[in-house]
Amino acid sequence: MALAPSLQDEALQTIVARAYGGGRRQDYLAFNAVFEGVMQASLGMLVGGDDEPMLALVDGAFRLVEAEGPDAVLKIVAALFLDLSGNRDLRLWVEGRCPEVLALVPQADFLAAERGGQAERVAVISSVLDGIREKGLSQKIGQLARDDLGLVDQNLRRLGFAKRVHDILHTVQTSSYAELGPLLASDTALTFETVSKIRMHVWSLKLALGQLEEHLAAAVDVDRAWVEDFKEAIGQIEKGQADPEALREGLFTLRGILRMQLIAYDQQIVAAADRIPFNDVLKFLQDNAKLEIFSSPTALQALDAASHELVNLDLVLRQTLALHRYWQGVDAELWLLERELEASEPSRAMLKAHWSTLSRALDTLRRTAPDMWDANMDSARLYVDESLAAAAPGAAVSALRTFVRIGRLQFFGVDKAVLDQCNRISALRRPIEELLKET
Repeated sequence: MALAPSLQDEALQTIVARAYGGGRRQDYLAFNAVFEGVMQASLGMLVGGDDEPMLALVDGAFRLVEAEGPDAVLKIVAALFLDLSGNRDLRLWVEGRCPEVLALVPQADFLAAERGGQAERVAVISSVLDGIREKGLSQKIGQLARDDLGLVDQNLRRLGFAKRVHDILHTVQTSSYAELGPLLASDTALTFETVSKIRMHVWSLKLALGQLEEHLAAAVDVDRAWVEDFKEAIGQIEKGQADPEALREGLFTLRGILRMQLIAYDQQIVAAADRIPFNDVLKFLQDNAKLEIFSSPTALQALDAASHELVNLDLVLRQTLALHRYWQGVDAELWLLERELEASEPSRAMLKAHWSTLSRALDTLRRTAPDMWDANMDSARLYVDESLAAAAPGAAVSALRTFVRIGRLQFFGVDKAVLDQCNRISALRRPIEELLKET
């Protein structure tokens, strides 16, 4: 039987108190559910209500659990580990003090939960910022703090702007262009079905054009020249209902716009996210903790929890951005490989060289981000290795083309993860703007 760790561990109690100490009713209920699952009784009955500081509740709950014996201790550690599966601090504690529980949450599941927890981190921080505003502290914010929060808001605005343009273009890419793209083939026949499809997507493209024009009109220092090209492409596609050449010309132009602008706005999103000065918000929270109005243990606990979540928010975002940058390097190598594959007689030596470079990078990605790894990559890599080892050159070319397609899908998945995180973080604009409005 595994040796139960002591629950009278200051590090463990601090970790748990921070995790459930955001000051919201739902935080108390979440900890209560874990406690009740072990003790078959509620916190309210045995320890205290949600008006008590979370650190005091955790200490009281742990004393009762420990009195029940080692089985109960292991049970609550396991329950906490599962409930807080994306909590890095708790995982490190479990690794050192209760490693037999570690297998309950594999590394890939932990990383996925840690990334997926960004929305909850934003919710905790937002709740505390709202509390600061509701306590009437907005008027006490100094000019330096206003400037700091204003800079955060500015970068969140940039993030939201770039993401909105990217979303519109991505919708065009995955809907209208995905449907009409095959019509680029030179043997396209303008059947009744084809013309109906073109007409439907012309309407969708015009709607997207209107959204782009409206969104870009409110921005300054933004390149809008490509929007005119977008409009001309729609016109050519519309003419394509009767003219196959005009259709192909319009689709070719649209494809070029999507390739260029999606990359450009993807880079803007990453740059804006990278420039958000989370440390300024952290300092703001820490400065508020020094005010007399926050002298109560419960209020201080909420500020501490929000500060800690802000650090984690920044950490997870930067990990995801670093993963995205690494994948950009892999994608660049995929483009070089693809160009070689387009040759009439691809060089086997060059194919092997590109594959060797890719394999080393992919090994690193598989090891460092298993939660963002598609299992199809493993079978595709094996197929390439076997094909390159065989004598037939055609098999290697086919295997590498398949891998390029799967690799691109994997990169799109990482790209989506960045966009999802940016979307969640953008929600911080609301409480920050409301604070600034009242200063």
